[in-house]
Amino acid sequence: AVWHRAHVVVAPHGAALANIIFVQPGTLVVELGYYSAASPTRPYASTVEGLGMPWPAPYYWAAAASAEATLFASMAIGSYSGPMTANLEDVAALMANQIAPRLRRRP
Repeated sequence: AVWHRAHVVVAPHGAALANIIFVQPGTLVVELGYYSAASPTRPYASTVEGLGMPWPAPYYWAAAASAEATLFASMAIGSYSGPMTANLEDVAALMANQIAPRLRRRP
């Protein structure tokens, strides 16, 4: 019921994102994916910057599309079985540049 009432969902990559199938059409979903091969010169990567998706998320994109939701992604450092550190600047930019304008256009 929580996912169905949400206008925006921000969640780390993982099985809980399968709940995308319960969102209402138009819900905005931000997946915090992880890039475990980060380098000291590029500690974070962002799909917003066009650096791709080096974690297995295509099924979440498909689930979002079938629920008529929009899925965005922000890359973090970490691993599936360990802690993850999000790039807060990237998340804030994603929220300001992609999420907020879409929320303002809603009736």
